[in-house]
Amino acid sequence: MMAVIRVALLLDNTPKKVSYQTVYHKLKREDVQAALIARVFRDDISIEEMFGRGPKQLIADYLELYSRIDWLVHARLKHFRNLGVAHLSQEPLTKSITYDELRNMATLVAKLGDALVALCRADFASIESMLEDWSARGFSSLKFSGARIPVPTRSV
Repeated sequence: MMAVIRVALLLDNTPKKVSYQTVYHKLKREDVQAALIARVFRDDISIEEMFGRGPKQLIADYLELYSRIDWLVHARLKHFRNLGVAHLSQEPLTKSITYDELRNMATLVAKLGDALVALCRADFASIESMLEDWSARGFSSLKFSGARIPVPTRSV
């Protein structure tokens, strides 16, 4: 359930909150890209550039990853979060997601986080190498426990 809440929050579109969607909309602007590059990378030739992953490529990587989001799955994820997890409404769920869809969204969100870490030159280790192992463990635990994400009763 935490994965449902966190993935939905990271992709939230509330302009006054920082989310991957907010970052995406800012990074599309050339003036923001230039300001970020000037502040983070300055005029130095970075190690990233020596290996072909300079700041412009890192920005392009983030924008490309973001373009992979399946917004139909995201809409169902938000519906499930709002009615089935966060508020536990009496209203019947009409939309839901599968384990595979949640895993794919969580993996994509983790990769977006790694892209931001690289772009901001933050001192965090990449988690991409651990994604498959830990997501497989988490989802197998959910399946073992008998927990399941409800499947909608009608086509959405």
